[in-house]
Amino acid sequence: MDIRALVDKHMAGKSDRSKQMYVYWLNRFRDWLVGAGGDMARLTRADVQQFIDWMTAHKKSPSTVSVAVSAIRAFARWTGQEHARHNLSTHADLEKVKRFRVLE
Repeated sequence: MDIRALVDKHMAGKSDRSKQMYVYWLNRFRDWLVGAGGDMARLTRADVQQFIDWMTAHKKSPSTVSVAVSAIRAFARWTGQEHARHNLSTHADLEKVKRFRVLE
């Protein structure tokens, strides 16, 4: 699968920097996924969640996780794998819960 071509097709009119970031994170995700025994053509929600958890465990910032997740969600939408992009928990979601609990 040519990730660059897919990004160029679906992100026409977006900035080169945005396209570069999507290509970068989709390639990182693909490499991680292949190493974990997965396949970009058969994504599962668990695949995506495990990658998010891996990034969080490796101290990636919430903004970094957000960019990566945006790229993966877009990829899932572009490839008809909608099931893999919904109901994901991110580092930012955990921070919201922590802030809410402090206010209680």
